[in-house]
Amino acid sequence: ENPALECGTLQVPLDYRRPHGEKVSLAVIRAKALDPALRIGVLFSHNGGHASGVDFVLNVHQAPAVLRVRQRFDLVSLDPRGAGRSRPFKCAGGFAPLPADTSDASLIAYFDDVSKRVAQQCTSPDREFILSISGNNFARDMDVLRRALGQPQWSLLMISNSGPVAAIYASLFSQHVRALLIDSPVGPDFADYAMARITEQSASYETVLAHIDRLCRRD
Repeated sequence: ENPALECGTLQVPLDYRRPHGEKVSLAVIRAKALDPALRIGVLFSHNGGHASGVDFVLNVHQAPAVLRVRQRFDLVSLDPRGAGRSRPFKCAGGFAPLPADTSDASLIAYFDDVSKRVAQQCTSPDREFILSISGNNFARDMDVLRRALGQPQWSLLMISNSGPVAAIYASLFSQHVRALLIDSPVGPDFADYAMARITEQSASYETVLAHIDRLCRRD
């Protein structure tokens, strides 16, 4: 209903080793550049996590900062496999509550058991599709969208957990990257993701706030 927005469905291979085999449907969106005379090209952006890129564009395409970007760029995104309006996956829940004994040994055993149950329940309905949900396939799906848009190159703005996907894309398809900005990336080398991420994020927040404080003290 909004003439500035175009929504559609993109067909990508379930397995890129079998490009002519089963397909997966992905929801895609484009917010057109506002000034065709000044248009530079296409900016692909994703907001991180296993989130809907379509909802992201719907929510931000009228924000003042984004409107400035859209003077020069089409803003595009997609819902990754298993997210938003793309092909969904089902994973049954229902796990035992945390144990009364909260010692390290007890919690380690509990979470090991939960992890095994999640793996079993989430892969049993559609194992091949579930295992296809990866950063590598996300990057390859992005490039199918680029080709569908007829763009020899495009620019990327990737946020949070999509940062590693941007790095994968730049490694696989460097010739198609005009410019790349990774905001709030997640390091690919965490030994303990859950703990290391919180530590890294807290340190980065403190660094930025200290920088802002120094700027404010000057004025």
